[in-house]
Amino acid sequence: MATIHQEIEKFTEYVKRTVPSQEAGPSLEECLQKWREEQELSDTIDSINRSIADIEAGRVMTIEETGRQIRASLGWPAIER
Repeated sequence: MATIHQEIEKFTEYVKRTVPSQEAGPSLEECLQKWREEQELSDTIDSINRSIADIEAGRVMTIEETGRQIRASLGWPAIER
């Protein structure tokens, strides 16, 4: 997880890239909102890509296996079929 200083640095770089220095641009709040939206989208895409890599590498479980693990971790009895 990034530190507050790293987050400020990322935001500062974002503003430098996206806001023209010689013109009146969006407010600080608008910049922050747009940056957060872009960060969230980037995080979502990264998560999807990691999931795809897991699937391609065979790191998946069936719903039945998942259910058994959850039930066991909660101390619930297995479902008899």
